[in-house]
Amino acid sequence: MLEAAVEKVTDQALLAKVAVADVDWNVRATAFHKLTNQAALAKVAIEGKTGFPHAAVEKVTDQALLVRVAVEASDSDVRRIAVEKLTDDDALVKVAIESEHSNAGFAAIKKLTNQAALAKVAVEGRGVRWYAVGKLTDQALLAKIATEDKDPFVRADAIAVMDEWNPATKRLAGDLSRLTTDAGESIARIRLAIQEPRIRIRFPRIVFAPRVVLETQSYSWGDKGGDKGKDTVYFVLSQAGKTLAKKDWGYGFFPMFVSDLGFEYAKVHGGDLLTELLHNAVVTQGDLAELSSSEIPELRQASVGILTDQAALAKAAVNDQDIDIRKLATGKLTNQTVLAKIAVEDKNRDVRRAAVGQLTDQAALARVAVGDKDVNVRGDVWGKLRDQAALAKVAVEAEDADVRRHAFGELTDQAALAKVAVEAEDSDVRQAASEKVTDQALRAKIAEGQRRRLRRNMFYLVALLILLTVLVLPLLRKFRSR
Repeated sequence: MLEAAVEKVTDQALLAKVAVADVDWNVRATAFHKLTNQAALAKVAIEGKTGFPHAAVEKVTDQALLVRVAVEASDSDVRRIAVEKLTDDDALVKVAIESEHSNAGFAAIKKLTNQAALAKVAVEGRGVRWYAVGKLTDQALLAKIATEDKDPFVRADAIAVMDEWNPATKRLAGDLSRLTTDAGESIARIRLAIQEPRIRIRFPRIVFAPRVVLETQSYSWGDKGGDKGKDTVYFVLSQAGKTLAKKDWGYGFFPMFVSDLGFEYAKVHGGDLLTELLHNAVVTQGDLAELSSSEIPELRQASVGILTDQAALAKAAVNDQDIDIRKLATGKLTNQTVLAKIAVEDKNRDVRRAAVGQLTDQAALARVAVGDKDVNVRGDVWGKLRDQAALAKVAVEAEDADVRRHAFGELTDQAALAKVAVEAEDSDVRQAASEKVTDQALRAKIAEGQRRRLRRNMFYLVALLILLTVLVLPLLRKFRSR
């Protein structure tokens, strides 16, 4: 009955409504087969149920309506077919910018070759604009995107496709006083590193191929959901088609369940790539010594990690601006004078701890135990400090009571114990040291030392009383006379 009624309908809008909404498949089919109007067909393509949207989009030829279908259709295959039928660059740009569905935006960008159109998408687009960035060749625009874009992934992608001689490369390398894990900065730094003369001498035709890949996964729970994204960064150094070094960084597989959405950015360690490169047999210790002073911290890090030359290591350990590089160099030092200097003077506790780990000089270890403000650095000394004279110095001079008592507990030498019994400021430590001394001559010296301490203390007390008499009493009399 309804099918016969629909056969008599000629109004295209009404037929489209039936083709979309009627519960009976046969009625919908009857209505659909009578459709000829482009707008009506587009409505079915966007809103229709199983089967009909695909057939409808195949009949749509109007470019503006195809844009609507590509942007609004709920079925991903319908969106893809709509994009495939687009021939106008402006229409493709509109889809790439407006679509909230990645497959439609991606398909639209894939068809674009015009640089102006790609530039518009790269600047104004949504989630998949990074793909447009990857197809750009305008070096100035790439540099602008790499500098100004708020998305770290898009910035990294722009730097990855930039020319290696782009004048913005150094600016995009970030703060060169420290190491970085940022993908974009790391790409710029590797480009700068392979321009170093020593690298070019050893690898005259070296080529760097960075690649940044985006992946997304949709999640839903209850009435909530969305996409979680992650990037994977691939670095390859090669020469004449042969791979010299390669590394990649990312977050592995997507988990089955997540507690939060958003984007996970890979933490890149460019020094690992350069370390692999510098392990090549053509690189000499002389090369490494020179490269350990490079402006690029990742190159310094890689060089220091392989260096054996103590003079070059000492220079890096004392002078490098980056804490991790100083720590790395310090951990490879054997020169006790340099280690002692670092253990006492470096401002970073982790570097000082690395120095203490290499120190064997007992006097230097004692200075650390006495003077370092960090409990962890002082703690590293124990187990390494064995010299009785050095232990006595710590027991007498350390500001920290626990340090003094610890040092005292390690003392066995009678002369060292006698020194502590006389000179220690802590009365409990003096008393305990005195009780451990059995040598009668030393006990006599302790007794004499205690008498000197008593006389000194009495002198200070008398001096204080005199000071009070001379200065304070006249003031009290003056106050009372008012």
